Formats: sequence, structure tokens, C-alpha cells
Amino acid sequence: MTLAALLPFTAEAQTAPAKEKVAHVKGPKAKPLCFLKTASANVPLNSAAIQALDKDWIKTVSVLKDKDAVDQFGPKAKAGVVLIELMPEQEQAFLQTLKDPKYTAAEEKNYRLDGAPGVALSDPLYVIKTKDGEVTVKKEDISPINPEWIKSIDVLKGSEAEKRYKEQGKNGVILITLAPEREQDVLDKLMNSN
Repeated sequence: MTLAALLPFTAEAQTAPAKEKVAHVKGPKAKPLCFLKTASANVPLNSAAIQALDKDWIKTVSVLKDKDAVDQFGPKAKAGVVLIELMPEQEQAFLQTLKDPKYTAAEEKNYRLDGAPGVALSDPLYVIKTKDGEVTVKKEDISPINPEWIKSIDVLKGSEAEKRYKEQGKNGVILITLAPEREQDVLDKLMNSN
């Protein structure tokens, strides 16, 4: 008598399922960077800001992956980038909402100007170059300058900025060269504003 004849049930041969290959990832899964896409800039969004968005306000959502994301937003974007564009009539209202500290990306991470998460940088040094020399100004002092009075704007970074402007140039330098015929107008405005 065989063993199968003694069993109170019938047995059939079964093949064991093949083992699945499992990728082992160490650490938490990286999240994509999220930005509000506006005409002038990509504004970083944290999860609280995304939750505050009304789905009816959204015009488009674009996803950048792999090389496209890294090329445009730097190495911190290797997990991808989500760009959210709002309906024009909702954009300004939502930007006002983002001024509330609970919606700032700084709650989760600080963002650099290139959009990548990291250490928040201090403002660069602002310098106005005239035919007689250079004048260091505050960021808010340059806003009243008529753009047509500017001949050129140069950005100095890294060792070049530090070599030329020492410690003051450690966060970069925005060097504004004025049109010669408007130098005195700008200098007068700067003197009157201080």
C-alpha cells in the first residue's frame, strides 16, 4: 500500500512559486521636490502647502524624472520634481497663503535659489559700479532703480567673489553697472533713501 492510499485526502504535486527579486533600499524613500510654477519663479512647496491647494485651482501638474529633473533642479532632484501650475486667477491668492509660516518650505527644509533643498543662503552682496568706483547697497535699495538705467548685471560666485570682495563676498556678489548718463540719478536716489 502506498502512502497516498493511507491519507484521508488526495494530494497533488504543486510547484513552489518562484522567489521574487526584492530590491533592498536602505533608509527612507526620497520624496520628489514640489514647486508652484509661476511666470517668474518656481516656488518650493511643503506638504502642508500642497494639502492647502484646492484641486479646482490647478491648471497643470508636470512631473520631471531622472536626467530632466537633475539637469533643471540639481542633484537633490534625483527623486523627481513635481511642478504645479495654478489657474491665473488663483495664483496670487495662493501665493499670499504661502506667506503663512506653516506653509513655507523651511518647515521641512530650506531651499536655495536653484530650488534644491539644503542650507538656506544669506543674501549676496549688492554693489553698484560707477565710473568713479563702487558703492555697496542693501537689496531693498536697488528696487527703485529703473531697469533702463542699468547697463549690465554680473553675478560673481565662489572664490571669484571672495577674492575680490573678501568676507563680504562669501555669499556671492551682484555687480550692477549703470549707464554712465544715469549714474548721478541713481546715486541721488540712494542718498535720499538713506
